[in-house]
Amino acid sequence: MRQLGTAHDRLDEILVCASELATNAVQHGSRDHSFRVRLIADTASVRIEVYDFGAGRPRVCRICEVRHTVEHGRGLLLVKELSDEWGVDPHPRIGKTVWCEFKTDAYASGVKAAAAASPPP
Repeated sequence: MRQLGTAHDRLDEILVCASELATNAVQHGSRDHSFRVRLIADTASVRIEVYDFGAGRPRVCRICEVRHTVEHGRGLLLVKELSDEWGVDPHPRIGKTVWCEFKTDAYASGVKAAAAASPPP
């Protein structure tokens, strides 16, 4: 991922989100705790997808709903805040994919360069 331009500090965010999504799959997925993880990385982004076989759709707790003494309930809130995009794709038969995406520095630099090269209207 470093070769794609993802900064070291972004790498930490990616690892935290991967851990949170996997933990949610174990806690809220199927009884046997099985899940699949897919990492898709290219020059524009890094995407983490976690597929579990559990029913139901996860929800993000609002910060005011999470008490500081509770050790769970913040996972998707962290994913939402740390990633550039995230979502849930339900599957027609069973299960869902929860994913998050991070734009790479190389992509962001290209967007900035393109914006700088374009004259204002």
